[in-house]
Amino acid sequence: VTPGGASASSSALTSAAGAPIAPDSPQPLAPSGLWVQGCDSSVSGARAPYTEYQAASAAGDLPAARIALLELVNAKDDDPTYWEELGRMQLQFEDYQGAYYAFTRAQELDRGNVGTLATLTQLALLSGNADTAERHARQLELVAPGHPAVKLAYGYIYLKRQDYDKADEQANSLLAAFPYEPGAKLLKARILLARQQPEGAIETLEEQVKVRQDDAGSLKALMMLYERQNNWPQVARVASRLSALNPKDPEFGITVIDASLRSNDFATAQRASEPLLTPDAPPRQVDSVLKLWADRWKSPVAIAEAGRVAGSASTSQRLAYATYFNAVGKPEDAAELIGDAPKLPLSMANLSVNS
Repeated sequence: VTPGGASASSSALTSAAGAPIAPDSPQPLAPSGLWVQGCDSSVSGARAPYTEYQAASAAGDLPAARIALLELVNAKDDDPTYWEELGRMQLQFEDYQGAYYAFTRAQELDRGNVGTLATLTQLALLSGNADTAERHARQLELVAPGHPAVKLAYGYIYLKRQDYDKADEQANSLLAAFPYEPGAKLLKARILLARQQPEGAIETLEEQVKVRQDDAGSLKALMMLYERQNNWPQVARVASRLSALNPKDPEFGITVIDASLRSNDFATAQRASEPLLTPDAPPRQVDSVLKLWADRWKSPVAIAEAGRVAGSASTSQRLAYATYFNAVGKPEDAAELIGDAPKLPLSMANLSVNS
C-alpha cells in the first residue's frame, strides 16, 4: 500500500516476519477466561455470539463471522482478544477505519501488546496520517526497539518531510533484514520517485513482483507508474496479473481492455472482454466494457463481435448492447434488442429503455 495514496490492499499490512496480518480465513478464537466467570452477566450475553462466530468461522462464512464478532465485542467489551480478532476481520473487508477502531480499543485494554501497536502504526500510515503513525511508532519503540513497523513508519515520516537520506536509511535497513517485504519495497520506490528517479522505482517494483508474485500492493503501484508514462502495453501486462490474483474484481480486467485498446492490441482486448461479457455479468460491467469498445475499437470486427455476444445476452444486459449499437451508428441492431417503439406508460422503470 502506498500510504495516503489511491491504492490500498491488506496484503501490504505485515507483521515483523513479513506475513500478512489479516489471515485468508477467520481463525476460531481460543476460549478465554471468559468462560470460567459464570457469575458475570456479560458472559451469558457473549456466549451466543461467541458460538455463532465459531460456527461461521468453521464454515468459512466471513460476513456471518463479522456480524457475530461485532455482537461479541458489544456483549463483552473488555476482552482485547476479541477486539484484535474483529480488527483482523475488518482488514479482510478492507474496512480500515473499522479495523483501526478495533485495534485502538484492543490497545487501550492491553497497552503493551507489540502486535497491536505495530498494526496501529501501519494502519495510520495507510490513512496518510503521519503524525498518528509517528505517535504509535514511538510507543512501539519503547516496548519493541528495532521493530520493522517502527522503521517503516519513520521512513514514511522522513519521506513526508523530504528528508530523503534518512528515509533511505530506514528503507535500506528494512530491506537488509527483509529483502522482499512489500511495505519496505514500496517505501523504497516512493523515495526513488521523490528523487525524480521513476525508472529506479519501476526497477525496484519489477524485482519485487518477480519474486513475490502475489504482492498486489507492488503490482498496483507498478501499474500506476506505467500509466504515468503512458506505457499501455506494460499497464495491460500488470493489470492482467492483478486480475488473475483477484478474478472476482472486474476493475483490473477492464483496465486490461482499456490499456490493450490504447496499444492497438485488439486481440488481447477481445480475450480480456470475454469473461466480463458472460450472460450473468452485471449490466453495469457489460456497459463499461462496451463503452471502451465504442470509444477505442471502431471496427466492423468489434461490431460483429458485439452482435455475436448480444445474441446470448440476458434481458437486463440488452440495454447496454443497444446503447453500444446506437453509439457506433447501428440503431437497427439496437431496435432488434429492445424494440423500436416506446414503452408505455412512461415510468422510472422504463426510462432508460425509452431514452
